[in-house]
Amino acid sequence: MRIFTLLLVAGLLASLAARSLAQLPATNPGVPAQVSTIDTGASAVVIVVDGEINDYRVTTTEKRFEEARKAGARVIILQLRTYGGAVTSALNMSRFIKRQDDLHIICLVDDYAYSAGSMIALACDEIFMEPGAIFGDSGVISMGGTIEGETERAKAESPVVEEFRDSARKNGYSELLAGAFVQVARQVYVIENITTGEKNFVNEKDYAELTKSADANNPPQWRDVPGVRAPLDDETTLLTLSAEISEKIGLSKDTIDSPEKLAGLRNYTIIATFSPHAGDQLIDLLSSSLVRGVLSAGLLLSIYAFLRMPGTGIPETIGVVALGVLLGVPFLTGYAQWYEIILVVLGLVLLALEIFLIPGFGFIGISGIVMLLGGLTMTFLPPLVVPGLPGMPSASGFNPNELRNALVAMTSALVGSIVIWGVMGRFLPSVPYFNRLILTTTVGSTPEPIDAMSINGTRGQGARLGMQMGPQLGQTGEVVTDLRPGGTAMFSEQTTGGFSTADVVSDRGFVSKGQAVVVTEIHGNRVVVRPTPQGSIN
Repeated sequence: MRIFTLLLVAGLLASLAARSLAQLPATNPGVPAQVSTIDTGASAVVIVVDGEINDYRVTTTEKRFEEARKAGARVIILQLRTYGGAVTSALNMSRFIKRQDDLHIICLVDDYAYSAGSMIALACDEIFMEPGAIFGDSGVISMGGTIEGETERAKAESPVVEEFRDSARKNGYSELLAGAFVQVARQVYVIENITTGEKNFVNEKDYAELTKSADANNPPQWRDVPGVRAPLDDETTLLTLSAEISEKIGLSKDTIDSPEKLAGLRNYTIIATFSPHAGDQLIDLLSSSLVRGVLSAGLLLSIYAFLRMPGTGIPETIGVVALGVLLGVPFLTGYAQWYEIILVVLGLVLLALEIFLIPGFGFIGISGIVMLLGGLTMTFLPPLVVPGLPGMPSASGFNPNELRNALVAMTSALVGSIVIWGVMGRFLPSVPYFNRLILTTTVGSTPEPIDAMSINGTRGQGARLGMQMGPQLGQTGEVVTDLRPGGTAMFSEQTTGGFSTADVVSDRGFVSKGQAVVVTEIHGNRVVVRPTPQGSIN
């Protein structure tokens, strides 16, 4: 009985369409006449998608769809609020939505749904918008903000354009209208039939032909839609629609201010609402440029502190945690690819080789720093398409704002870490506990300063003892703990004939316990040594 009714309705709609489209070219698709096929009283679940579209959000949304299905939902109200995100993630979510044939999916645009958000909205079976909401502006952007050449632009846009077209075909939207969200070189007019009120989307040529009058006795059958600009979108802009205009042209079914009112309008029963939880909010926080910049500064500080506070374990712990978050969160959201992680790891390996094995600091160390900083910067950006490499996405786009934020974050981290370490180096030696972690000139058995007149009444000898504060430039000693590259060495006290220990740093990387070393540099509280074949302590 239901099939017979649907066929009857379809027949009536077809006959009306045939009459109204008598003057319309066959290539011009019309406005959808889509209606909900879900029974009154159906169970509905609200799924809130709020924030950047990335792999993590795609995964959590898929899980919530499955939870909604298990709860018995037949309708999903996707409350969408996003500025966009990674192209690959948006494509994955759009395709996932269109495969859910057993669910009726309604997108409710909450405030805004730009770029990837409009792709997801068009993939849904229906679109509703909240008052004042806006969606659209889905152009593909390169790393530099522009794509040179028609071929290059067409190649970058092709997967996204086809996704919009596929959604238009599936849900009965105009392909011309859908393409205007992505491609600038589009001119779209919306017109309505004077007799039937049916709306249609046409290009400039067809608009001029359909709206002109043959003579006074034969007025045109098509006119501009009242309250809608003409053209709706020209060849200099990407289509962006407000809730009011979207409803007037028939793309949005209605303007309504909450999922509950939408459900009431359709007489659905909301059985659950799945909103972002604390874990989702934590991922969003750790993904922000500000937090990742702070973590990058922490990583750089930990590397420098490792050279100045060896053996405490504090810099190493901070560095491992910071690096884990800097790589783990972007990997979870789809921003860190395997080649970027390899670049960061390789940079750390080169730094380790330079510090522990290779004398001095040169090309290897500089290359390691460049790889480390470059790899971390790339994890701020969506996947980069590298033709020929396995696992590459079919499309990618870089927002110049994301590149700018990445460069600002990493530059600030680098400069900030240098400034912070300079401040710490000046003040921490006077702070309890921390003064024991930073390399000092001498520790252990260094004699206390002796009053100038305390030895045989000779002021000069006492003065010399008072000034003897550890190893001197050119003095040799013996390593008493492995230098990695920091550690402890023992030196003779020339004034007392005894020995004292000092925290030192090797400029040749690792030095094993028992090796003779010579003092090559003294900079404040930093003592630099180098292995020497000389075996005596002087």
